[in-house]
Amino acid sequence: LLMEEFVNWRRYPFVRLIFPFAIGILAADKSSIFPNYTSVIVIITALAVGFLLNAFRSNRKLVIFNGFYLYLLFFCLGLFAFRMHEPSLSETYYAKYLNRQPTTMMVRVDDTEMTENWFKLYGSVIKTRDSLDFWKKTNGNILLYAAKDSSHLMPGSVLLIRSKVLPIAESKNP
Repeated sequence: LLMEEFVNWRRYPFVRLIFPFAIGILAADKSSIFPNYTSVIVIITALAVGFLLNAFRSNRKLVIFNGFYLYLLFFCLGLFAFRMHEPSLSETYYAKYLNRQPTTMMVRVDDTEMTENWFKLYGSVIKTRDSLDFWKKTNGNILLYAAKDSSHLMPGSVLLIRSKVLPIAESKNP
């Protein structure tokens, strides 16, 4: 397009809706203000407001709010989409069953990597034994370090592990 040409946004309506959706995703990522249930409430409220605005569409003064309603709706959908895919908000997230003592888990190996001193395993937690010795179906990703002689483990292997689980330390080098 030349600088003199005007971009007709009516030909590309979805492009305009990507921006509030992306801003909603960024807002959910950068802050913990909006937990999952709050996002659902905000989306339902936005939908209700939208239906009310459409009901009074004959009033020309209220038509201007339809664009604002649509942007608010896509912002909320961005919040909800991010929160919906965040494993720590899930009721079945394995870290909710961890305590300070060693925990027993079933882990499926997703990928492996050989380092100089260790055999690195990237896995998905399938089940976790809770404090009452009941197996709970859980989800979440985990990083395991094993001795080099464990290199016979392949992606798809299922491991029964009893170990103390620690969070990954934050990188000190930006």
